[in-house]
Amino acid sequence: MAQGGGFALGLTLVVLRSATPLTAARMGGVAQCLGYLVASTGPVALGALHDLTGGWSWSVGLLLVLLVPMAWAGWGAARAVVLPEAARA
Repeated sequence: MAQGGGFALGLTLVVLRSATPLTAARMGGVAQCLGYLVASTGPVALGALHDLTGGWSWSVGLLLVLLVPMAWAGWGAARAVVLPEAARA
C-alpha cells in the first residue's frame, strides 16, 4: 500500500506543481527517468550488501538511513508552490 500510494503521490505532486501542461510533461519525464534509474540500483545494491555482510541488518540499516533524505525531499515537495514555466530557448 505504501509503495502504490507513494507512486501516486509523486505523480500528483508533479501535476500540482506545474503551471502548464507542457511544464508537467517535462517535469514528469525527468522525474520518471531519473526515478526509475535510481530505483533500479536499489535491489542490486542491497543484494550486494547482503552478500558482503551475510545478513540483512546492514541492508535494513541503509534503508533507514536513506529514509532521512527521502523525508526531507518529501517535505520540500509538499510545499504549496507552483513552478513557473521555463523560458523558451
